[in-house]
Amino acid sequence: MVGLAEIRSSLAKFDTFGLKGYTLTGNQLIEAIEKAAARPLKLSGMPWFILSFLGLFSPTIKEVIEMRYLWDVPHSLDDTKLRTALPSIKTTPLGDSLKEVLVL
Repeated sequence: MVGLAEIRSSLAKFDTFGLKGYTLTGNQLIEAIEKAAARPLKLSGMPWFILSFLGLFSPTIKEVIEMRYLWDVPHSLDDTKLRTALPSIKTTPLGDSLKEVLVL
């Protein structure tokens, strides 16, 4: 973001830039966290049936259920525009990021 701020005068107002980030499924993220933490996580299942019922009464829960597929589908943003604007941008490897966030 500092790099974009430094070239802001050459950018259009309200310009947008995607950051690809990490492309993982939910299970891949769990595996990466367990590896970074060097221990297994205590996991439990999500009560999707109950949430489906609650979604009948709550628009927010209904939207959460509609986004459930993202747990199984790796997805990311297109960062072509960002990499064109900042060709020297570097990303932090996933394991390093998780270790820093988890404060191990």
